[in-house]
Amino acid sequence: MMNDSCYENMADSVPAINTTDSERIPAFLTQRIVQQICYGMIFVLSMAGNAVMLAVLLHRGSRLLSRKDILLLNMIVAESAVAITSIPLDFTLLFLNDGWLFGPFMCHILWPMQTAPFGALVLTLTAMSIQRYKGIVHQMRSRNAGRKSSFVTVIFIWLFSLIIVVPYGVFLRLEEGQCSETWGAIGSQVYTLGLFAFHYVIPLTIITFCYARIAIRIRHGQREGASIISGTHKARLKRSRRHVRAMRMVILFVVVFAVCMLPHQVVWLWITFGKEVNYSDNLLTFAYMFTFTSSFANPLVYFTQNPALKAKLKSLILCRLMPDSRLRTGNSFFTTSDDASADSRV
Repeated sequence: MMNDSCYENMADSVPAINTTDSERIPAFLTQRIVQQICYGMIFVLSMAGNAVMLAVLLHRGSRLLSRKDILLLNMIVAESAVAITSIPLDFTLLFLNDGWLFGPFMCHILWPMQTAPFGALVLTLTAMSIQRYKGIVHQMRSRNAGRKSSFVTVIFIWLFSLIIVVPYGVFLRLEEGQCSETWGAIGSQVYTLGLFAFHYVIPLTIITFCYARIAIRIRHGQREGASIISGTHKARLKRSRRHVRAMRMVILFVVVFAVCMLPHQVVWLWITFGKEVNYSDNLLTFAYMFTFTSSFANPLVYFTQNPALKAKLKSLILCRLMPDSRLRTGNSFFTTSDDASADSRV
């Protein structure tokens, strides 16, 4: 995630080993230790959360994956890719703080390969919101067509995410021990604005619109067939609980996306458009950590807010402990027998 200008600034901020200011070195080392611990915790939580989700998702085989599960699987892959490509590299450069260590060829590859899965993650979250919007607000629920559409969407997401980082790789050069962008101020500003639009503004606008419409739809409870069971107190209570849970999940998804992605975007706009700004490496590290946090925040939202996911996890554990167990759950993370109506598929 970090590029040349980040580490040039960070190198300037490192106190020399032979400095007479004995108080600066312990403070600097303390900062580095805290940063490295945070990086390590984020990496472990991200990989563990996504590994558990992947195991649960594939528990019953790929043939039973719903169209929503396919996008969820892609989200898991993208989040894991963000953690794998970004955190170890940033951790290494942060720890050694000795310029670019991986040669001229990897200078063209590593930074773009960090940016691509991040873009894929953002686009996947956007596609998931559109899919839920269509399924709940417009009641489009063709399973076979939906599966094919989801596969096509996943292919498009990765192709677009790779294409958009090609200019980035082309204009990176290894100069004076630093992997640096060489396309000039105007080119850098245009590219930064483009990434800001495609990785934050447009996705956040679409996600907010879709989830706002979903929340309104759920709030009003205007689903086909709802009136059939509306006369019983038990049915009304179940439906009310589903509505509350679904709206809470909707709000959490929007908040996680907006909050986790914002610091990184703001910092890069400030660096790109600010005139000779001086920024702290602690600020940069803080911004990137916020972005990485989304890699385990999204699985956490699913685990805490999705009863179907909890049921599948329970089934997986029981099947491992008791191989003869016949416990089964629904085919999708988003559907349970108690949530068969489309209003609960959020």
